[in-house]
Amino acid sequence: MKSFEYKSWRRGVFERDDFTCQMNDCDKRGGRLRAHHIKRYIDYVDLRLDKNNGITICEKCDNSFVLHRETQYEQHFFNNLHERGFLTKEDVSYYLNLKKR
Repeated sequence: MKSFEYKSWRRGVFERDDFTCQMNDCDKRGGRLRAHHIKRYIDYVDLRLDKNNGITICEKCDNSFVLHRETQYEQHFFNNLHERGFLTKEDVSYYLNLKKR
């Protein structure tokens, strides 16, 4: 996670999300943010550097809601990207239906 490619992915996710937590009702901007892989990093090797597989969440929301419950939030995060115009409905369906490799 120290590679140039990973750092570029992380920065791209933060910039797209305006350095703002994307959890409902949080909207924390700046501070201790995480570029979170929507589809798990370990399970979806091909998506590791796909910016559409990333979302910005603050440390508090990650620890309180998402950590170890990633699959419960996949649809929420992909719908968030769709609602903000970054993904089409077809894109959302594609990502949600991907299987582990």
